[in-house]
Amino acid sequence: MAFAQSMHSDQSKKAEQNSAAAFNEASYYYVNTYCGARNYNKAHFDAVKEARAQYDQRFKQYMAQNGVTNANAVNSASQQMFFRYGQVITDNIKETCPSVMVGTGR
Repeated sequence: MAFAQSMHSDQSKKAEQNSAAAFNEASYYYVNTYCGARNYNKAHFDAVKEARAQYDQRFKQYMAQNGVTNANAVNSASQQMFFRYGQVITDNIKETCPSVMVGTGR
């Protein structure tokens, strides 16, 4: 049991160390996916759903490339970064595709 706990804390530490870089990469894909979907006249909520799936996949992929494979550690880091820095994504969307009305549901 102690080994499993130390493995998990090691993974959590690694996830924390890589979370900023993983967020940068994942948020880039979020913005591009969202803007691309909206440019093809997808509804806001559909675009968000696609973009969030892309964010989750890229975040997980980045973590795996850096030795973080524990699903709980990855998901926790992903959610924390998304919650903490979601405004960065919104600002990037406004910059990248300003013609899109963010958050209107259109």
